Amino acid sequence: MATPSPEQLAALIDRLDHPDAIFQRELMDNLVSLGPEIIPNLAANLSMAEPNVKTCLVRILAEIGDARAILPLMRFVFDNRGSIEDADARGLAMQGIMKLARPEHASKLFDFLWDMRQDADPFVRGYALEAMARFGDRRAEPILRGALSDEHEFVRQRAKLGLEHLEQNTGTEQLAQNETSDAAILQKIRGSDGADRAYWLGILTERPNAFELASALVREEGKGQLIGLQLLQQLQDPRARQIATRHYRATRDAANQAICLRLLAQYMRADASHSELEIIRDGHAHSDPFVRMAALAAGGASGDGALVDQTARALESRDFHTALNAAEALSNGTTPEMRRLIPRLRDALDRAFKKRWSARDEESALLEAHLLRALGNVVDDRLVGRRDIELDALRSLDGARDHWPVLSSALRLLRQTSEDRRPLASDERWPRAATRQLADLLGHENLKVRDRALALLLYGAPADVTEIPLAVERPARLDMDFALRAVPLLEQTGGERSKEVLDMLANAPDEQVRLAAAAAARRLRNSQDVIDATFVKPSGWD
Repeated sequence: MATPSPEQLAALIDRLDHPDAIFQRELMDNLVSLGPEIIPNLAANLSMAEPNVKTCLVRILAEIGDARAILPLMRFVFDNRGSIEDADARGLAMQGIMKLARPEHASKLFDFLWDMRQDADPFVRGYALEAMARFGDRRAEPILRGALSDEHEFVRQRAKLGLEHLEQNTGTEQLAQNETSDAAILQKIRGSDGADRAYWLGILTERPNAFELASALVREEGKGQLIGLQLLQQLQDPRARQIATRHYRATRDAANQAICLRLLAQYMRADASHSELEIIRDGHAHSDPFVRMAALAAGGASGDGALVDQTARALESRDFHTALNAAEALSNGTTPEMRRLIPRLRDALDRAFKKRWSARDEESALLEAHLLRALGNVVDDRLVGRRDIELDALRSLDGARDHWPVLSSALRLLRQTSEDRRPLASDERWPRAATRQLADLLGHENLKVRDRALALLLYGAPADVTEIPLAVERPARLDMDFALRAVPLLEQTGGERSKEVLDMLANAPDEQVRLAAAAAARRLRNSQDVIDATFVKPSGWD
């Protein structure tokens, strides 16, 4: 078949949108048969075609089987990150890249896959991880091992496949790496960068003496110091505080000093030592703004009254990142002894809530979450104004379904204010409007969120919140354990809709649920001022 003109090709590509799947497949086969000469034309149309046509074009590029299609497929995957409508085509493009790649493409391909390893689309990052291992590149191993705990099952599966492939193709090389001495690993880290360095850092972090090796890097001269400090941030070992305190005094490098203060902020929990307080105060007076910002964070977590107050004042800063930095520090450093900070924290939380609704971004949500946690740290049995803090947390649940840090932090704060306390008296219960967000969480996909919402509604929800039985009904049909625990909430809520749901549960397949629901419905009806009754006209009455 002769190669069509560009105009004829464009007409053929437009027809890929045909609704008849058989016709569409025949047209794709015809285009595949034209061979590699049409790859530039297909690639040019990838950026402007409709989503379903893009999917066809990606398939055709892969099926032509020529390595010249790799670059346009890579560009398509990279340029359309975050595009929901192109998700299917991006996944297919990754499969096509894997099909077409050859050993001679391995070096350039790895850099692309490195960029894709954390893609938001689980299918793209899953295929990227598997492709990383295809040519036995040792740099892929720590990345694949990390992906074994990915939240998406597909990614975990591809990472496992990739590791199996690596073990088959690099067994002897891997054995040699496992036997590499500590000194050799440190030398590899110093003399590499990019993906190579990431690989050797991954090897180091798996060593039982990883902390000692990172500390050794900090003690030496040159760029190893900064690498070592960054490693200490990853290792989650509180001994890093001692290293950070010593190194702050020993170095004049501002970047090093800033990370030392960040390490203190990371590991302190209102328990700073005298020497740590000294370097935090020194950081506050530093000429470098990044050092001062890190000192502000460390001061908030230090437990020192004056330094904590200084960090709390930064919540009012017009610079958003300064306020965020302060909130994060206080979320680690506030204690019940710091109840004086409650008004300032509540004012900041009010501003953060409004900002989240206006900006609708993750950073604003993170600020609000840190402030909720800081408030949670000051809650104890002697707290005055507990109800105001509970209402603050309930307000933060508004619109929080899409912001997990806010959702989890608000529920955590409510748990702290209600835990080990009796349910509120009827005249102390929360306003109806404040509990509607909690009612909505009864249908949440996360079982812990659902259970926490149920417990909190039993603690503080008023009677006759109509959203509660509406929210209970569907999960109660599917989960008998939830249904049994929801029966007291339905009885507490009352109202006609609660009676209807209890009547429905009184016919549930689980005997415990049936008995509990029937008893609750009976008590509800017996508590009414007027008993429901139907008058049946006796036979023979006129």
